[in-house]
Amino acid sequence: MSRNTMPPYEVDKIAVSDHPKIAGKYRARARYRREDGGPLHDVYGTGNTEAAARRDLKRNLAAKRDTHHGGSSQVTTTSTVEQVATVWLESKRAQHPALSATTVKAYDKWVSAYILGTSYGRLKIGPASNVVRGEQHLREVANGAHKTSQRGGGEGAMRSARKVLHGIMDTAHRHGAIASPTRFKLQGRTVEDERNHIDTHRAFTRDEMHQVQAEADSRSADVGDLVAFLSALGPRVSEALHGVSWVDVDLDAATVVIRGTKTKNAKRTVTMPPWLTERLRARAGLHGVEGLVFGVTRYASKAGQPRDLSNVLETMRSVLDAAGCDWAGSHTFRRTYATLADESGASLGQIAAVLGQDPVTTSTYIKTRPVAAAVDVFA
Repeated sequence: MSRNTMPPYEVDKIAVSDHPKIAGKYRARARYRREDGGPLHDVYGTGNTEAAARRDLKRNLAAKRDTHHGGSSQVTTTSTVEQVATVWLESKRAQHPALSATTVKAYDKWVSAYILGTSYGRLKIGPASNVVRGEQHLREVANGAHKTSQRGGGEGAMRSARKVLHGIMDTAHRHGAIASPTRFKLQGRTVEDERNHIDTHRAFTRDEMHQVQAEADSRSADVGDLVAFLSALGPRVSEALHGVSWVDVDLDAATVVIRGTKTKNAKRTVTMPPWLTERLRARAGLHGVEGLVFGVTRYASKAGQPRDLSNVLETMRSVLDAAGCDWAGSHTFRRTYATLADESGASLGQIAAVLGQDPVTTSTYIKTRPVAAAVDVFA
């Protein structure tokens, strides 16, 4: 195999001969290339038979691959997971404003909760990239072993931790500190299972929406108003939680500015149906008008501050299941709005303007006044 085509840590031919120093033994020899594309290196194996010598060589080659030789001035093979996490976070902060400040803050919080101060965080990046070790750490997170974030574990915490781990491994790979970016599976219901569990083509019926709203209103976790907002206007959950402030709500004009970040059209002003306007008016009277509309309400000292998205999604999952809509997900509200708006005769441009989707231009959706009353899910 030529110099330019030999994959790293693979061998083309293994030569086996009598061991030159140990009588009765065989020695296997081959050449391999590291991931840096440099010169070929020898690797050997010893055994009582030719086959045993070949197997020993392959084990030794695997050990060399796992040991890995590479890295950069920022991340090396001796860097710990905590150190690589710091580099990853810096790269995320550098993406602002393309990456929202809220997202960066969430990453920072997850690193503090699930990496810093843990035994896994103190591991060198090579051993930490082992799939079994990484998934063991995720199980510990799910079981509440790392509670510095005061979440207490659960599937949402495990999913957040996995996102951080993948970011760390990607960073280590880009800097040449590990041979390939490791991917970890979630124990229990996996992300893939969750996606397969959700019907991505189905919208709520009006009866189902009533059931979901009633279940949300019965919870003490303050998700009733959020569900009403999602039902009425179809925003993304992250937009509703972190992109709607009281300063952007005009209860007299019944309008709200949703500050999304997903597309160039994500920031939009939409009209609220009367029942939602009155619901938000009641919320303002109960919790005040500081900060985010759907921010923290449980602690007065943190009123209006951002709520944790993963916690809210876990609660909504519980609400949907209890309402008999285990097939639904948070995006089902968005799909329902679009479906009912289409049935009511709203144009594609009007629907896209409310949802903040392309290809509607900024000037178009600012001028468009959505037919909110025609899409009233509780009519």
